[in-house]
Formats: sequence, structure tokens, C-alpha cells
Amino acid sequence: NNIYVGMEKEIITPPRRCSLAGQFEVRISEYVESDLYVNVFLLTTGNEQLLICSFDLVKITDELTDAVKKAVKKKIPAICVEKMILAATHVHTGPVISVSGVALRMIKNYTDIPIDDPAIPEDVITPEETIQFIAEKTADAVFKAYENRKKAILAPAFAREAVAHQRRSIYLGGNAYMYGETNTAVFDAMEAGTDTGVELLYVFDENKKPIGLIANVACPAQVVEMATFVSADYWGKVRERMEEALGEDFVTVGLCSAAGDLSPRDMVRYVPRSGEEYVKHRHLRRADANMYQEEGIHEIGERLSDCFLRKLSKLNGPYWETAELKNEVFELELPIRKVSLTEFEQAKKEFADYLRTVKGESLTSKDVENINMPVGIMERFKEQEKRIFFKTTVHIAKLGDIAFASNPFELFHDYGNYIRARSHAAQTFLVQLADGGGAGGYLPTLRAEKGGHYSAYVTSGYVGHEGGALLSNKSVFEINKMFEKTDA
Repeated sequence: NNIYVGMEKEIITPPRRCSLAGQFEVRISEYVESDLYVNVFLLTTGNEQLLICSFDLVKITDELTDAVKKAVKKKIPAICVEKMILAATHVHTGPVISVSGVALRMIKNYTDIPIDDPAIPEDVITPEETIQFIAEKTADAVFKAYENRKKAILAPAFAREAVAHQRRSIYLGGNAYMYGETNTAVFDAMEAGTDTGVELLYVFDENKKPIGLIANVACPAQVVEMATFVSADYWGKVRERMEEALGEDFVTVGLCSAAGDLSPRDMVRYVPRSGEEYVKHRHLRRADANMYQEEGIHEIGERLSDCFLRKLSKLNGPYWETAELKNEVFELELPIRKVSLTEFEQAKKEFADYLRTVKGESLTSKDVENINMPVGIMERFKEQEKRIFFKTTVHIAKLGDIAFASNPFELFHDYGNYIRARSHAAQTFLVQLADGGGAGGYLPTLRAEKGGHYSAYVTSGYVGHEGGALLSNKSVFEINKMFEKTDA
């Protein structure tokens, strides 16, 4: 059970300008604030492997998963691509990698009004080209990691650092609103809590030189999510500072834990992003650096890197030179969240009413955003007549006394709390927005579904709280079975 590890990184910043993913409107990159990376952790022991690839992307699509696995298999046949974990840090300043255009196609099913798509300049890279570029770069990184594996020492650790905040506000009467205003008399509470725990796994060579780190943080990389530049967001600053301290070859694999209802913004001490409102609130509230601007990514980058380096300096074990590794992939069928006939009829009416307000000859990006929900409800009503399950995969791995569990969703953090609380592992690394079944969208709790609004709408994801319970319990059961305890 000797441990052999290879850690590598490759720049996946598109070679040309790109459309930026993560918002409804089209944004074309103007420049590169910080490079995007794929960061690779490959561990082998005996006949088993654990391969994690973390991407500075908004999500992992089916097209990207297929392309990466095909490229890796071709270049390194010894790798079991079925057991690869591909995960996104969930930046909104990376390239579009969705080639289907689902939202626009849905809208065109219900109206003949043309959609005013801004013309994409000819020098902008296409999603297909981007996917192939990233796949080849990932295969290069995995190849180097495989070829350069060497005996390694692992050291697990735990840290506490406040990065994320609850982003759903609750108002008197029970309605919720993502990023809702809190400076109002009808504000009641934030819908749920947050997760300040950080799971860490340090990697050393045989001479105890640090060569890499896996860091599991419950916060999407979305400080500068509305910018028009390419950026790895706060993870870019974390990596820069870690490399400054530990050498340019040091690899930081950032993994986003369950954080579907979390973000870097403190909505109680809320400071708007710009303009007069920014000045007014900034005067009234003493708060973090502006978590819409570049100062915010530097702030969080400093916090996390200082935390990681401080923990490293105080490590006193355990140090693992050997470890048992089990790695399994499970197919899951989770029930699709359904809409009722009443909801369908209401959505149809809202859609028709909105179209009557359209004054121009085409639909703008704002129109698309406004009708996305009723159109999504109508589409779900048709879809649920054809299928009742969302098919996906989850990865469950045991490394020493650590567990890894993946899912393809923006998983609300209550589910993460449940899995960690019930897990028999000493530490449980949760990896959301991982490959398997396509991007699943948000997976809200029952409380969030009752509150409503974006992230909890039926159109915000394929699966609801019933599926969330099944996913959580399946994850706990398989983790505990690996630890030879099955009382889940």
C-alpha cells in the first residue's frame, strides 16, 4: 500500500477571446485577469487509483466529460477513465462549454418572436473548440502526473476559515429571494447557515518537501462573476500565493464543497457592487472588501492561502506513507422534480402575459431572463411525461480514514452537513459540480422549495428535495460500507 502521487497543472485559458459562462447575457472576454487551470491529483496504490481534475470552469458538461475521458484514454491507456473525478470550481469568468443552447431552444418552442442574440465576433472561440482544447490540455496534465508519480507522504488536516455566506434571504410570510435585500422591515432571516470548515490533504515527497494540496472549500469562485475578463477568481490568488511560498511547481487542487445556497457575499453587511448604492452602503456599513470587485478575490485569496500555510507550518501528523484506497462509481436514478397541472397553466399564462409587454420586434437578453422560468416550467411538464428519473453517477472513495463523495449538482449546504454528520470517515471531502449525468443544476432543500425564487424554482435544476434525500443517504451508505459500518 505504498502511496505514489503525481500532481500537475496546465493552463486552460482559451487561446482566443471567448464567451463567458454563468450569466444570462452574452459577455465576451476583453482580457485575461488570471489564467484558468486544470489542477490534477493522481494517486495510485496497489492496483487502485484516485484521479481528481479540478477545472476553473462554471460546470462540467457531458460534452466536456466525454472529450476529456477520450483524450486521457488515448494518451494513457493505463488510466481507468471511468473513475476520474472531474470537478468545477464554479467560476463565472471562464469560457462557455455548453454546445446545446437549451434555454434558447426551449423559448423558440413557444414563440415565433426572434431572439436578439448579439453577434458573436469571428475571433471568439467556439464551445466545441474550447472543449477540445481543454480535453487535450487535461490529457497532457494527466500524462505528466502519471509519468512523474513518485513515492509520497500524505498529511490530512482540518481548518476553519470564513469565506462563504448564506445568499438566500427570507421575508415575513415565508418567501425567499436569492441575494435579497436585507435592509428592509419585511426581512426576517437568512434561510440557512453556512459552512466554515475546510478539509485539507497535504502532499509531500519522500524528503517531506510539500508538493501539493487538496483543499475542499464550501464556496463557489464567484467574486467577480459579472466581469468581462477571464479570471480564476479567488482560487487564482490562492494558487499564486501558495506558489510564491512553496515554489512554482506546487499544485493546489481546489474543490467546491456543497454550496448551492452560498456565495462570497455577506448579505447582512451587504455592500452593492458599484454606483451610488455602493457609496451609500459603504458609508453605512463596515464590511469586507467589495465582493464584486478584484479587491475581493485578493482578500479571499489571502485569507485561504494564509490559512493553508499556517496549517502546514503547524502540522505534526498523522503522516501517511501507506494507505488503503477504495474507489467506486455508482449509477443513480433520482426522481425528476415535477410540476403540477396548475403550475403549468399558471406558467403558460405568465408567458403569454409577458409577451404582450414586449415592445420591440425581438426578445432581448433581459426578456430571455424574465421568461426563462415559465418556459422552463412548461418544458418540465412535457418532459415529465416522458421520463421520471435524472440519471447520474457519484464517486465514492476511501483513502485511509478520509472519504471523497461527488455529485453533479449545486448542492445546498444542508445536504453537505447531513453527509458529513452521518459519515464514519474522519474527514469527508464533498465535491459538487462533478461529472456524471450532465450538469444537474441546483438541488434545493424542502425549505428552499417552499421559499421559492431562483435556485429553488423547479426550473433551477432537475432534482428536488426527494432526490436530495436519496443522494445524501446513498452517499452516507456507500461511505460507511467502505468503512465496514452499514448502519446508515
